[in-house]
Amino acid sequence: MTKKNVGLAIAVLLLFSIAGLTACGSGEDREINEVLKQFDLTDTKTIWAQIDGADFTDDVVIVVLRKTSTYPELELKYFKLDNAKGIEYADWRPPAYFFTPGYEDFLDGFRASVHITLKDTGKDKVVEAIRHLETLDFVMYAGPNSIGSGTE
Repeated sequence: MTKKNVGLAIAVLLLFSIAGLTACGSGEDREINEVLKQFDLTDTKTIWAQIDGADFTDDVVIVVLRKTSTYPELELKYFKLDNAKGIEYADWRPPAYFFTPGYEDFLDGFRASVHITLKDTGKDKVVEAIRHLETLDFVMYAGPNSIGSGTE
């Protein structure tokens, strides 16, 4: 093989490699776009206002998803949170009576919520996770699992 042919072969291989990597990324993009189609992206986002001295658990983030009529049960991978250990749906689907006449207002106000447990714990890790989750289009709100103060 001549030097010219070797150079051409390398260029072709490089081109196919780049095309392959682009195709992988676009598959993931298509998948997330399909997920996003299930949510009302005009539903108002709420950003958590961090308050100094607020008490919250150091291993869980509460996430409220934007309004949907399909109520998808998203896998943890869609949250793209490297520090995530697990996910639990607290309120995934509205109760059946929300679909009966006279309860439409309840249905309109319903939002699915999940608890994401973190691998690495600490208040700073919770805040870091919240700030990341707030950037996701399908997330309406992300906040800490607050610890209330009881009064007697």
